[in-house]
Amino acid sequence: MQAHATLLGRKTATEKVATALIDLADQFAWRGRAGSAARFSFNLYLSRADLADWLGLTVETVSRCLNRFKRDGLIDFSHPKTVRILEELHLRTMAGLVRRD
Repeated sequence: MQAHATLLGRKTATEKVATALIDLADQFAWRGRAGSAARFSFNLYLSRADLADWLGLTVETVSRCLNRFKRDGLIDFSHPKTVRILEELHLRTMAGLVRRD
């Protein structure tokens, strides 16, 4: 609960969405084949509206963040319910989970 309160209170929208994706991936992801260890996928059962409610954001903001992450090559969602993390370290850094030096 404390981590979620911090997520809602102290992070930007981009950081919130990145954190949510990392949290969901850490809980539900399956890893790709050996040559793509940094790439993993999970089923996103939450709708964009559910994700927005969970993060205290608007649906439009969540959609913009997800589309920006996709455009920047951090994630892919060729199917609306399957998210593939392409750049885990970069996404973790954006979420504030890895220090930027």
